[in-house]
Amino acid sequence: MTMGILVVTVGIHVLGMVSAPLQDWFFESFALYNPLLAAGELWRTVTSALLHSPGNLLHILFNMYLLYALGPELERRVGSLPFLLFYTAAAAAGSA
Repeated sequence: MTMGILVVTVGIHVLGMVSAPLQDWFFESFALYNPLLAAGELWRTVTSALLHSPGNLLHILFNMYLLYALGPELERRVGSLPFLLFYTAAAAAGSA
C-alpha cells in the first residue's frame, strides 16, 4: 500500500507538471473545496491528500520521503489494510 500511495501521488504530480490542463482537472476534481464538499463530494476529504502544490517541489519531496521512510515499517507492523485505513482516516482528519 505504501508504494502504491507513493506512486499514485507522485504520478499525479508529474502528470500535472507536464500538462497544465491535466493539473487543472486534478485540482478541480479532487481538491478540498467546501461548497462541493457540502454538495456531497465527500471523496475530496481523502483525495486532497494526493495533491501537492505545483509551485513547491519541496512539499511533495518531503511528504513522499517521510512516507517512503516510515510507511513500509508501519505497514509491516500493522498490515496493509489497517495501514490504508489509517492513511485514509488521517487524510480525512487533515481535511477537517
